[in-house]
Amino acid sequence: MSEPGPRQKLTALGGGGSEAWLSLLPRLLWLGLALLTLGFVVAAITRRLNFDEALALRAGWLAVQQLQAAPPFYMTTTWLLGLLGSTLTDPGAVVLVARLAVVLTVGPALAWSLAAGGRATTTALAALLVLSQATFVVHGLEFRYDWALLLGWLLAYRLLLRRGRRDFLWLGLLAAWLAAHHLKGVYFAVCLVTLAVLATAAEGDRKRRLAQIAAGLTGGLLLWIALSGLLGFGGELADVYTTFFGLAAGTESRMAPWESLGSTFRRDSVWWLGALLAVIATIWRLPRSWPALVGGRDLWTLGFALAPMGFLFLHPHPWAYMLVLPAPFLALLMAERLADAAPRPAPTLVAGGLALVLALQWAATRGSPWQVYFDSLAAPRDRQVATLRLLRERRIDGDRIFDPSGLAYFVEPCIGEWYLDTLFEESAERGAWMVELGHADLAECAWMLNTYRLRMLPAELKARLGGGYALIDGGGGLALHVDDARLADETPQPGLAYRELRSFW
Repeated sequence: MSEPGPRQKLTALGGGGSEAWLSLLPRLLWLGLALLTLGFVVAAITRRLNFDEALALRAGWLAVQQLQAAPPFYMTTTWLLGLLGSTLTDPGAVVLVARLAVVLTVGPALAWSLAAGGRATTTALAALLVLSQATFVVHGLEFRYDWALLLGWLLAYRLLLRRGRRDFLWLGLLAAWLAAHHLKGVYFAVCLVTLAVLATAAEGDRKRRLAQIAAGLTGGLLLWIALSGLLGFGGELADVYTTFFGLAAGTESRMAPWESLGSTFRRDSVWWLGALLAVIATIWRLPRSWPALVGGRDLWTLGFALAPMGFLFLHPHPWAYMLVLPAPFLALLMAERLADAAPRPAPTLVAGGLALVLALQWAATRGSPWQVYFDSLAAPRDRQVATLRLLRERRIDGDRIFDPSGLAYFVEPCIGEWYLDTLFEESAERGAWMVELGHADLAECAWMLNTYRLRMLPAELKARLGGGYALIDGGGGLALHVDDARLADETPQPGLAYRELRSFW
């Protein structure tokens, strides 16, 4: 019998084990995706609210109740949330149903969109990369109106790639859906129509496709305008666009994306570096012929990734939640470029490449790239819900509340201009917002909810409120007016400091 060669000796010493280990990587990829998906759903079910969610819910409730309030925030999504808040009496149930509505619509839309490439491992890798980005995990489950934008953007991408017989009609309808959601929605509607028109260049019956886009867009907008008019919201619909356009145009303290989002980019630094490299690599490999360019997939993935990034330069103060829309498409570009570079079998290098990215991210942040899941579990909304249930139990007909966060969505606000955030803080400081609060009779405003939004008020208004309300025992951040007879049955807690309900993130 001949002496075994060096390669045979290596295999006998355990070389085959490395191949077995590599063959496990794709399975680990799917296991990791399953765990992150579960974590995402659990976070949606348990995590406390971001105050932007409260804004959408309260604005919708006020609209459904036909109560005049500012700012105008009437949109399809907020109206649906208002119907939900007006139908269910338990605040905990309202929030749970709203969160589940987000994950049960965005989740399938995300999977359907990422599966456009057709390769299961690439789809799984892209999804895992999305769920490894802290910003998406934080804001992708929230029922702010951006949920509607994300849903429409994901569906439009897959339809644009598929380009079936009626898909351009659906693209026009989706553009109308986007445009019905604030100024940001108008921007994305314009971007979608532009991309759809470019995509018709790859079709033989271009005129019919263009007509479908126009019919879908026009029909969708007219339907929404007509429905709003029948419901009595025609004025509010117009006010959303005029009010916020004036606010954005008049804002003096504008911030560049790298100023306001510096910490956000640093948190996922390796993720964003990988996205940048993937964008560069994709642009480099784009075909030079127009038919091949329009008929391929890379151009459209780039468009759906870069259009949301462009909005960051239009907004006066870009926020982290605006990075949710480009995340799925940047993740898809990263996954596809890894798959393109891989030898056969591709899943081995794909999974190995992901492991390398995560290892680098761990080293860059000195912590797990999935720390945000643990942060979500450590921030349950029990206290928020308990406070709202207590308020619903103790309020009486005619009670009103001062709550610039919107968490107490089911109680009429004390003043018309009830909301306050960073965009409105500047107006409040110069006396152009919440003017009514300076001379309102606070004795007619029974309740106040203590959140950090109160600290955005001008000093004289903060002093007035601080001396007019007392926190009640067991009420979280809930306070009663000092002249309210019900305070005699409570154990008032001195001072408002350190007794507030918190937003997440």
